[in-house]
Amino acid sequence: MYLDFSGNDWSFFVQDNWHAASRLTVNVGVRWDPFFPYTDSDGRVACFVPGAQSVRYPNAPQDLIFGGSHHDAGCPASSIYNNLSNIGPRVGFAYQLSADAKTSIRGGAGYYYQAPNGVAFEDVVGVPPFAPIVNITNTNFTNPYSAVGMANPFPASFGPINPGASVTFPQNIAFTQIFDRHFRLPQILTL
Repeated sequence: MYLDFSGNDWSFFVQDNWHAASRLTVNVGVRWDPFFPYTDSDGRVACFVPGAQSVRYPNAPQDLIFGGSHHDAGCPASSIYNNLSNIGPRVGFAYQLSADAKTSIRGGAGYYYQAPNGVAFEDVVGVPPFAPIVNITNTNFTNPYSAVGMANPFPASFGPINPGASVTFPQNIAFTQIFDRHFRLPQILTL
């Protein structure tokens, strides 16, 4: 039996060997890999939910709601729901071809789960109002912000801030980097 706790990654593994015949050994096991998504200590996470309107930030564009400790209904605190159903069975065998044990055939198969790299979660907190989205094209590099009629957003608009409910949002926000709330870990079958 093996039990591992490291950060948000937990796993529990049980296995057993069975001597099915004098030359055949079978190994069976199962691993449980529950997924507890990372959380932001300041609750700066967002969810894309078509048709939803944020109560936490009423000025947010439709479809963008927010997690955290005072989260909108429908957006989990970490922006992704926990997933406890990651069960990975494994089976293996070893068969001795010769009585002198110099030649054998081995094989196995198992299901594995892979949690996303921690860097992937940075994008969940990189949305307005926690970090503004700035797209500037065809501008003067001497003063790029005033050339397009906006104030320089650095550094005041970035960092560990939680603005009030009346914060304004930029127009034309793109939600390309938000995990689905029902995200499931990729499952890998190895043979």
